[in-house]
Amino acid sequence: MEETGLSKNILDLIYEPIEAILQELEQLRSSQLNLQSNVKLTSKDILVIDSELEGFKKVPEYVIKLHGIKKDMMEISERASSLVERAKKIKDEKHAQRQKDDERKRQLTAKLSSNLTSNKKS
Repeated sequence: MEETGLSKNILDLIYEPIEAILQELEQLRSSQLNLQSNVKLTSKDILVIDSELEGFKKVPEYVIKLHGIKKDMMEISERASSLVERAKKIKDEKHAQRQKDDERKRQLTAKLSSNLTSNKKS
């Protein structure tokens, strides 16, 4: 019986530390599962970040393209301004020419009228 008591005493001594170790193992397993899920999320996040960084790598390329577009737009704007000025100049020249033509017509009409009047008198 002494052996049974001794075995029981040894089992009692070992049982509590084993139970504590089992609880710690369960906590570690739970922590490991949490870490694994976090690692999976982190891996997905890293993939997302990598794809976003890929977009940022193209920024200098886009800046160069934007500078080209800006230059083209300024050239177009300058050409448009030049064309507007040219059109205004042509319009003003046409207006001046019309005024000259109208004045010439008036003078010719007045001259013809005075010639007709002087011819009728003679």
